[in-house]
Amino acid sequence: MTSGGKTLVWDIGSVLLDWSPDYLFGQLIPDEAARQAFYSRLPLDEMNLDGDRGKLEPTVARLAENHPEDAMLILPWWAAWDRMCGGLIEEMVSLRNTLRSAGTPCWALTNFAADSWDRGVDLYPELGAFDGLVVSGDMNVEGSSTLGTTSAVTGGTADGLNVVGASNGLLAKFGGNRTVF
Repeated sequence: MTSGGKTLVWDIGSVLLDWSPDYLFGQLIPDEAARQAFYSRLPLDEMNLDGDRGKLEPTVARLAENHPEDAMLILPWWAAWDRMCGGLIEEMVSLRNTLRSAGTPCWALTNFAADSWDRGVDLYPELGAFDGLVVSGDMNVEGSSTLGTTSAVTGGTADGLNVVGASNGLLAKFGGNRTVF
């Protein structure tokens, strides 16, 4: 069976990969109130978005340099990044593999930083098993940038592409395995 010209576009975080800072920071800062205070006093969302536009490691280092009082807790965001991963979401990986085996092209669309994406694929090679891939960090743009966006699309269609789990992101139309537009 073939896809009839349709391509499925998959988000990665919370769709194929269980990822949460709480996995790591719950160990580093066990007290929930203290952990939430750490999250709220620092521009962690901005740091992550800056990483999504390029590389996460230097972005984390800059934040630690700008907040020396919290540097020992900020630096693990990169140094122990893998401990924020809870593993692959096996049901979704299996579904993706079944669809690809049936002839449905599957692309990945992710707002990962370029360096954290490489790290994620090293840790979980299954993340790289796509017919095409768009990584925002390779494109130096954040996931909700100018190439088009979806809003909370799960299993729906946008611009002729079927989107699985994209809560925001670049919608790209074909081009290569790790496409940079």
